[in-house]
Amino acid sequence: MKRLISLALGAGLIAALSACAGQDKPSFPGEPVRAVPTRGNPVAPTPAPTAAKPVDPMSLYARLGQRAGIEAVMTDFVTRAARDRRIAKRFEKTDAKALIGKLTDQVCQATGGPCKYTGKDMKTAHAGMKITNREWNITGQHLVAAMRAKKVPRKEQQEVMALLTPMKPDIVGQ
Repeated sequence: MKRLISLALGAGLIAALSACAGQDKPSFPGEPVRAVPTRGNPVAPTPAPTAAKPVDPMSLYARLGQRAGIEAVMTDFVTRAARDRRIAKRFEKTDAKALIGKLTDQVCQATGGPCKYTGKDMKTAHAGMKITNREWNITGQHLVAAMRAKKVPRKEQQEVMALLTPMKPDIVGQ
């Protein structure tokens, strides 16, 4: 029963996040800020990047393979969900790359990584979408399948789903 509930909640999160795809591009930690010269105004030198904070090897973020591992799962997940005829309409007008970036940032941040999710809160992002429990469940099944395909251990799968499950009330029925 716990597993079914976790799957359902995870699915809802994913359906909810599809609404975030049209937002600003995701942030990537460590990418330097680039100044653009304007006519007659020289560009000030870009400050040297600061050293990244070391990653706790015991964090869920590290156990998922850090940003690259999370992004691989989210890419697989979005591909699966967008191809599922039962929920494909939810992804028709979605920029897949932007969605993958937002999902990656959100999971990265939630699991203790250095990423910063800058998208809308789930309630705002899903307002008017009327996502159903069925869609939530289907989406969760795709997330679990993507994690399995990327060889995420069962314990970590459960931890990810437990992080996403509390978002269900802000996604389903909005």
